[in-house]
Amino acid sequence: MSPPIQVRLPVMAFHHRRPSFRGPPLQPLRSGRLQLAHCPSRLVMYLWNLFTRKHKAVRRSGLEHRFVSMETAHMVLGFGFDARSNDYKIVRILYLDDNRRGRKAQVEIYMLRTDRWRSSECEVPSLCNDSAVFLNGNLHWFEDGHGSIVLFDVAGEVFDKMAPPEEISHLDADANVLVMSLAVLNDLLAVYISFIDPVMDPEQHSICSVWVMGEYGVPESWNKLYTFNPCGEVVGFDGFMRNGELLMEIYGGGRVSWNPITGQYANFPHVTRCNLVTVVESIVSL
Repeated sequence: MSPPIQVRLPVMAFHHRRPSFRGPPLQPLRSGRLQLAHCPSRLVMYLWNLFTRKHKAVRRSGLEHRFVSMETAHMVLGFGFDARSNDYKIVRILYLDDNRRGRKAQVEIYMLRTDRWRSSECEVPSLCNDSAVFLNGNLHWFEDGHGSIVLFDVAGEVFDKMAPPEEISHLDADANVLVMSLAVLNDLLAVYISFIDPVMDPEQHSICSVWVMGEYGVPESWNKLYTFNPCGEVVGFDGFMRNGELLMEIYGGGRVSWNPITGQYANFPHVTRCNLVTVVESIVSL
């Protein structure tokens, strides 16, 4: 495992609340990538290049005064590259009450080149992820209730859906304590699944699996790569590290890595509160 690299945050601490880093893997712009740092409590966002140490504050939009005035508001983010316009975009979906099914969402799109937000008039499915995974020009979220994978074409700015692995439809999210996560694995769309079967395992250990879509956009090409049973309840997936091990968060705050070749588990040292993201060296200027 490579030693950690310490980097300094480009902004001051947000009233002692940690920022949330939304940095899904992006298509390269001149082989570069950016990170989006976001503080939900203040709607502050920064585009940040960790390697050049440059950052840019994302200007506020016209809808934010409505958003911050409602305690039950919810926000979903996406960040991707538009190959058609050769520009990065932030997609922000604002639900102005807690009932996401009961009110039409507000969609805003920010373009890095123009440094402007604009509203988008499009029908938005109910989404259950706060941030998206970017692949093949599309942002991906799970639909509320785990019914489908929702896509957003960053260039065309339209939503679509695709079917997840069929196994998901047979799982009861309430009864089985279901955790799902979208990711990109070896340039393929991947789904990590963790659930608990209280009948088969009274000790409440998770049953986990990793799926990849062999041919993008073809639901029949979903293939289960791994199935494994960690000791404890998996509450989140950080993804595969460079050494090939899968890093997971266990109930109680600890992290465990799993080696798919040896089947061995190892405790992963970390600070008490953290978000882990993948970063790639970048030459994108801000």
